[in-house]
Amino acid sequence: MPEFSTANQIVDSVVWRNKEWEGTLRHKELIPEEVQLYTLNGEQTRYIESSHLDGFYSRLMEGQSVGNRGKAGHRLAVLSLVNACFEAQLGKGTRDQGEDAVGVLWEMSSSGQPDDRYYRKLFSPKRRRPAVDLLVEKGMINFYRGGKDASSFTPGRVSLVMPTDQMYALLAEAEEEGGYSVYEVDTARETVILKGVGGGYLDYADDDFTHSQRALIAQVDAVNLSHQWASFDTDGNQKLITGMSLRLKRQFNNGEFSCFGRFLCSAQGIERSRRRTITISGEPTVELDYQSMGAALAYSYVPWAIDGVDGVFELFGDAYEINDYSRSVVKEAFAIALNTQSRSAAGAALRSKYPKMDGVTILLDRLEEKHSVIKAGFYRGIWMDSLCRMESDIMENILRHLVAWEVPVLPIHDSLLIPVCEWRRAAKVMRKCFQLKCEVDSPAITYKAEVGERKQIVVFGKDGSVELEE
Repeated sequence: MPEFSTANQIVDSVVWRNKEWEGTLRHKELIPEEVQLYTLNGEQTRYIESSHLDGFYSRLMEGQSVGNRGKAGHRLAVLSLVNACFEAQLGKGTRDQGEDAVGVLWEMSSSGQPDDRYYRKLFSPKRRRPAVDLLVEKGMINFYRGGKDASSFTPGRVSLVMPTDQMYALLAEAEEEGGYSVYEVDTARETVILKGVGGGYLDYADDDFTHSQRALIAQVDAVNLSHQWASFDTDGNQKLITGMSLRLKRQFNNGEFSCFGRFLCSAQGIERSRRRTITISGEPTVELDYQSMGAALAYSYVPWAIDGVDGVFELFGDAYEINDYSRSVVKEAFAIALNTQSRSAAGAALRSKYPKMDGVTILLDRLEEKHSVIKAGFYRGIWMDSLCRMESDIMENILRHLVAWEVPVLPIHDSLLIPVCEWRRAAKVMRKCFQLKCEVDSPAITYKAEVGERKQIVVFGKDGSVELEE
């Protein structure tokens, strides 16, 4: 069981602003109007230990009774929730959020994580609520129940735990007592994930394909976990990236191995500004990214798959540049057009995303005009059904090259985070793998390094050289 963290060298917690719960708490007058809420997902695979916390737990349990069969699980559940509260507070402290509030999203239901081929549990789901109740009773947390039924405080949301001043005092005490250790148990059993149309996990019969995917993931994990990964906060403090957060899985959707297929891990959730600070065994990293990947895939796929003609690749200039609209809005509109089943659904999705934007219909008109060669592929849902699988197949081939060279890598959909010293041959592989899959020229590859440095374009010379655009 790996020990990976102390109070002076903590995990890089992914804390983000939670506007949904924030709005609810404001409406209920549970937080002031000016306070913003930041949350993280409480990892129920980690728990905290120290001699100080042994005494803390003993004091909590005075006058309490738990059946003998549940004692170990109850203790783990309590110390797992305490650890999540510590991670939330420490994560907030690196984001300059002042007096803003932090919380922990604490999964109460066992649905979505069956104890089968996919998961085992550090502690029973029956121990989650007693752990919450105990910490509430002792004044360590406030608890706001989410769930699926009308009795929930906020139906449809994961329950929210808010640490109190007493919890923050416990953190300070634990640090003063010499720190603490955090332990993590790998509860994931399956790395090749198949989900149904409704999102539930599906069983399946293994074949050569699933065996090969599982073997590749195991090889990439082995290389990655042979290195220490860390990032740095704004004060220059090192924060470890845990091995569990780097472990990959490949997920397929809609009950089909032809759908989706992305390589996923929780470390992908580290915010972009922090990604630039990541080191691998002390070495700086760079992120290599395909430019306008969605458009490039669509241009290579739509003509022959939908029109039945020879492949055409006529993507010139910036695919997401349309006068009077920001690039980010056009990029979102393009993605929506590829992922919806009708023009009206695309319009509704855009209005939902940008409720204050006028001219949604005009934007779709201009998008179709700019990309007339592939507009037959709009409003057919081809992104999830086809293009995303193409993207992930390209990534699969890239990973096979890198793992053969024992290069550590964090794949992030269509980009790679790798040691700076490996960028040239990684860029060559990215270009080659796109061309082999799509049978057309690769889109431009961008180079994004340290915070503050501008994004650069990778230039491939006819003599085989690889340089950066000045």
